[in-house]
Amino acid sequence: MLWVDQTGATSQKKAFHSAGSELEFNSCRHQLRIQDEEFQEGFDGGWCLSMHQPWASLLVRGIKRVEGRSWYTPHRGRLWIAATAKRPSPQEVSELQTTYRFLRGKDVEFPNDYPSGCLLGCVYLIDCLSQNQFKDQYPDMSQESDSPFVFICRNPQEMIVKFPIKGNPKIWKLDSKIHQGAKKGLMKQNKAV
Repeated sequence: MLWVDQTGATSQKKAFHSAGSELEFNSCRHQLRIQDEEFQEGFDGGWCLSMHQPWASLLVRGIKRVEGRSWYTPHRGRLWIAATAKRPSPQEVSELQTTYRFLRGKDVEFPNDYPSGCLLGCVYLIDCLSQNQFKDQYPDMSQESDSPFVFICRNPQEMIVKFPIKGNPKIWKLDSKIHQGAKKGLMKQNKAV
């Protein structure tokens, strides 16, 4: 594992902690990022992001490859995706499918339904970039988000069995029982493939 100082200053502390339902990093830890992707992919602290449908399902299906936000996150690794309780309108679904057919090609296989109020699956958050960095590093994906910060996601996994859940703002910690059940569900699912 390799820690890279993002500021040029020497780091004194590298630990992070959580308080309440949001991810909090001390100032020294915030300046460092883990560069080892294998370590990131093995890390699952039960952190979750709530998203509206149909965007949430498109992300866990791998159709949507990035998620835009107005805020930065230092989180890297597995990120669970929960669909909010708001159901999408048929018009929203149709418009988004048209957009992603254009962006990704005509052979995109879209979900048949867009469940709400549940844990859908997970992705691996490999980076969070400013809009300028995103456009420079991922010009082929630059039309997918115009938000100030862009989460670069890989390895989407949609769960077959969805857990009912109430979402929260920003990145939040899953209930430990739901987290354990979701991890077991993914393991069984991956063994069956």
